[in-house]
Amino acid sequence: MINFNISNLFEYQPAWKKIIQTSKFIKKKNINNKILIAVGAGGLKFNVKLETLIGTALAMRNASVEFLICNKLLDGCLMSTIGQFQNKDEYIKNKNKNLCNQCFNSGNFYLTNTGLPVNYLGNYIDDEFLKRFNIFFYKKYKDYSLLNLEKIKFKNINIGEHAKAGALRFLAKGELNVSDKLVLLNFVKSSFLSYFGFNNLLKKKKFDLVFLNHGIYVPQGIFVDVVKLNKMKIVTWCASSRKSRFIFSHKDTYHRTLLNESVSNWENINFKIKEKNMIQLYIKSRETGKNDWIYFHNPKPDFDIKNFFKRRNISQKKKIVTLLTNVIWDAQIHFHKNIFENMMDWIIKTINFYKNTNTQLLIRVHPAELTGSIPSNQSVLETLRDKNISLSKNIFLVGPEEKISTYILCKKSDLIIIYGTKMGFEVATFGKPVITAGEAWVRNKNISYDPNSQREYFNWLKRFKKLKVNKERKERALRYAFHYFFRRSIVFNSFECFTEKKLHIKFTNNSIKNLINNSDLGLNIVCDGILNDNEFIFTN
Repeated sequence: MINFNISNLFEYQPAWKKIIQTSKFIKKKNINNKILIAVGAGGLKFNVKLETLIGTALAMRNASVEFLICNKLLDGCLMSTIGQFQNKDEYIKNKNKNLCNQCFNSGNFYLTNTGLPVNYLGNYIDDEFLKRFNIFFYKKYKDYSLLNLEKIKFKNINIGEHAKAGALRFLAKGELNVSDKLVLLNFVKSSFLSYFGFNNLLKKKKFDLVFLNHGIYVPQGIFVDVVKLNKMKIVTWCASSRKSRFIFSHKDTYHRTLLNESVSNWENINFKIKEKNMIQLYIKSRETGKNDWIYFHNPKPDFDIKNFFKRRNISQKKKIVTLLTNVIWDAQIHFHKNIFENMMDWIIKTINFYKNTNTQLLIRVHPAELTGSIPSNQSVLETLRDKNISLSKNIFLVGPEEKISTYILCKKSDLIIIYGTKMGFEVATFGKPVITAGEAWVRNKNISYDPNSQREYFNWLKRFKKLKVNKERKERALRYAFHYFFRRSIVFNSFECFTEKKLHIKFTNNSIKNLINNSDLGLNIVCDGILNDNEFIFTN
């Protein structure tokens, strides 16, 4: 839970308002861009810090910038998780009551310090309307089934989809059951309120562009849909794996834009020995995470693959297929081209395909089931047990707690199959064939094998021995990996990393000088992309 206390007041706070007023870049006339930074949950300090920096930088460039945060309106949002409560019953009884105070106080403290206007989501819903809505909502939806709640649409807004994704994230599980209905109902209600408040704000104040984090869950996913409904520009962002780097996307959440990014952005870039060495060295460093601020594996991974194979009775004389899971609850939004119902449907059907065959299937469960910021309450192993899925002697489950390096497992495999993991384009650089069954970002780039139906997927599994990775395909994987990690992942130097691993930044006098002197190249690229619709690509 976010703790807002007096120590926040002693953390170095840049004089944002003074920086904006005295900036040598600002022009006093003809404000050209009206931008709303929809922070949403103000208690997510990492997001708020980054967004105050970007808001200040945009204001220095003559943009009219305003912020938006929730002011204790939502019973279900991406700020809250089940781990912040004693149990589910406590959440159902008290909702976000205690959390909301801390979240709002923290976010409001940082945002008002900029001197820029701050909008409050609840202020755009009339008290009388809210009273009538509460009565109507429970009367209409209290008897809905889980499935019908998940399907709710309103004004072309995917209320049910975003509510389900938010509820799954809150519960840290991949499937909802009847006992979770009241949790889902809270997120459905919060989705409606997010729509009403945000849509009313956009009608009252005209903005040219909305900038926000995530782009999924509640309220951010609702915000994205409302922006689209109003035919406005949108930019979303997330932190990249590399320290001090971020990814920005036009038009939609990065979960979708990175699937469909034009290959023209990267397939013809300058990619010679220098660039190739850079990406190979970086991917090598990913095995330990020494250059990252997001990684989930054991800090001291085990690379002794021979010993691991011996202990698990895995034969190196037989073919090895490694299946990489992703976190079961993460980013559970709908992708139109998915050929499986969900990740577990894919895992179970793949297990059944390989049962009692001569091929060894290694199921590498994502370590973030244990080490993620929200540890999973539903594991792959438990789900297989609950569904009575047995494993034959040729199928091996590598649990999230096991220290063996996922990278070394993939290097020793004959085929790698994935669903939604971001590792897809990394392991493709090893020269191994990769089959993508879900919405992994390597898809649509002529790097992996991307089946368009379950039939095609299983046909490729049958003949995987014929799937070869030629020099051109491996080179293409390296080229895209370089693009993603070095060009799409934009570095900022107007702050400093606070720790070796966690997503935590701090501002200092020295780091802020880069902002004032206009010497933060990454920040310049981001501001240019927001103000002039240019691609968010770091080319230096």
